[in-house]
Amino acid sequence: MAEGPGKRSQTVKSYEAALEAASENYDVDVVFAWVRQDGAWAVRAFAETPDAVLDFTEGREPLDREDYYRDLGIEEARLRRYSRLEYFTLVGEQGHLGPFDKGLFFAETSAADPLESLGT
Repeated sequence: MAEGPGKRSQTVKSYEAALEAASENYDVDVVFAWVRQDGAWAVRAFAETPDAVLDFTEGREPLDREDYYRDLGIEEARLRRYSRLEYFTLVGEQGHLGPFDKGLFFAETSAADPLESLGT
């Protein structure tokens, strides 16, 4: 993913946005998921409740969880979900914003289907 000077990838922005959403909302989980983006696969992070997604890269208003998952093609097999406490513990222990499962999230982007690349 080519970037110009001073620009950051949507992936990195989503990690920062998920941290912000989890910092401001106590009853959320933080999710890392493979999504289809610009003809490739990319890792995206966001916070969620059972009914809504907080993706501050998309705005400050809660998004309908079912619509968000459908629109981005998010599937349970392509994600890892952490409670807010687990997420902040991992951030502190590992010193980065995620993703924490380096087996599933082996890169920020992938031209090939990540699950096929992993042989699952």
